[in-house]
Amino acid sequence: MAVRTCPYSLTKIPAATVVVHSYDLVCPGCGRALEISRVSRNLAVFIGLIAGVAGGYLGYYGALEHHHSIDSCCRSRTPSSFMGWPQRLC
Repeated sequence: MAVRTCPYSLTKIPAATVVVHSYDLVCPGCGRALEISRVSRNLAVFIGLIAGVAGGYLGYYGALEHHHSIDSCCRSRTPSSFMGWPQRLC
Protein backbone atom coordinates (compact mmCIF):
# COMPACT_ATOMS: atom_id res chain seq x y z
CA MET A 1 0.00 0.00 0.00
CA ALA A 2 1.51 3.30 -1.08
CA VAL A 3 1.23 6.34 1.12
CA ARG A 4 3.05 8.88 -1.05
CA THR A 5 3.50 9.31 -4.77
CA CYS A 6 6.35 11.29 -6.28
CA PRO A 7 4.88 14.30 -8.13
CA TYR A 8 7.61 14.13 -10.80
CA SER A 9 7.91 10.44 -11.73
CA LEU A 10 4.59 9.22 -10.16
CA THR A 11 6.50 6.44 -8.40
CA LYS A 12 4.58 5.07 -5.42
CA ILE A 13 6.53 5.09 -2.17
CA PRO A 14 5.67 2.44 0.46
CA ALA A 15 4.41 3.45 3.91
CA ALA A 16 7.39 1.89 5.71
CA THR A 17 9.83 3.99 3.69
CA VAL A 18 7.90 7.18 4.47
CA VAL A 19 7.84 6.41 8.21
CA VAL A 20 11.51 5.44 8.44
CA HIS A 21 12.90 8.22 6.22
CA SER A 22 10.41 11.05 6.84
CA TYR A 23 13.13 13.72 7.14
CA ASP A 24 15.33 12.57 4.28
CA LEU A 25 12.83 10.97 1.91
CA VAL A 26 14.15 10.32 -1.60
CA CYS A 27 12.08 9.08 -4.53
CA PRO A 28 13.29 5.60 -5.53
CA GLY A 29 12.33 6.28 -9.16
CA CYS A 30 13.91 9.63 -9.99
CA GLY A 31 16.15 10.24 -6.95
CA ARG A 32 14.70 13.65 -6.09
CA ALA A 33 14.35 14.72 -2.48
CA LEU A 34 10.78 14.74 -1.20
CA GLU A 35 9.40 16.21 1.99
CA ILE A 36 6.27 15.85 4.07
CA SER A 37 4.27 19.05 4.21
CA ARG A 38 4.34 21.21 7.30
CA VAL A 39 0.57 20.98 7.57
CA SER A 40 0.78 17.20 7.96
CA ARG A 41 3.49 17.47 10.62
CA ASN A 42 1.67 20.22 12.53
CA LEU A 43 -1.59 18.31 12.40
CA ALA A 44 0.10 15.22 13.82
CA VAL A 45 1.69 17.27 16.62
CA PHE A 46 -1.61 18.96 17.46
CA ILE A 47 -3.48 15.64 17.61
CA GLY A 48 -0.71 14.16 19.75
CA LEU A 49 -0.91 17.05 22.21
CA ILE A 50 -4.69 16.74 22.46
CA ALA A 51 -4.37 12.99 23.09
CA GLY A 52 -1.74 13.63 25.76
CA VAL A 53 -3.90 16.20 27.56
CA ALA A 54 -6.93 13.91 27.37
CA GLY A 55 -4.91 10.99 28.74
CA GLY A 56 -3.52 13.12 31.56
CA TYR A 57 -6.98 14.45 32.41
CA LEU A 58 -8.54 10.99 32.45
CA GLY A 59 -5.66 9.52 34.43
CA TYR A 60 -5.61 12.28 37.04
CA TYR A 61 -9.35 12.54 37.60
CA GLY A 62 -9.82 8.77 37.35
CA ALA A 63 -7.26 8.25 40.10
CA LEU A 64 -8.82 11.06 42.12
CA GLU A 65 -12.27 9.44 41.86
CA HIS A 66 -10.81 6.09 42.86
CA HIS A 67 -9.02 7.67 45.83
CA HIS A 68 -12.20 9.38 47.02
CA SER A 69 -14.26 6.21 46.71
CA ILE A 70 -11.72 4.29 48.83
CA ASP A 71 -11.49 7.16 51.31
CA SER A 72 -15.28 7.36 51.77
CA CYS A 73 -15.44 3.58 52.20
CA CYS A 74 -12.88 3.73 54.99
CA ARG A 75 -14.61 6.62 56.74
CA SER A 76 -18.01 4.93 56.76
CA ARG A 77 -16.74 2.01 58.84
CA THR A 78 -15.83 2.31 62.45
CA PRO A 79 -12.22 1.56 63.40
CA SER A 80 -13.35 -1.47 65.34
CA SER A 81 -14.88 -3.16 62.32
CA PHE A 82 -12.58 -2.17 59.49
CA MET A 83 -13.20 -4.54 56.57
CA GLY A 84 -15.79 -6.30 58.70
CA TRP A 85 -13.28 -7.96 60.99
CA PRO A 86 -13.78 -7.71 64.72
CA GLN A 87 -11.14 -5.78 66.61
CA ARG A 88 -8.83 -7.85 68.77
CA LEU A 89 -8.60 -6.64 72.29
CA CYS A 90 -5.20 -7.24 73.83
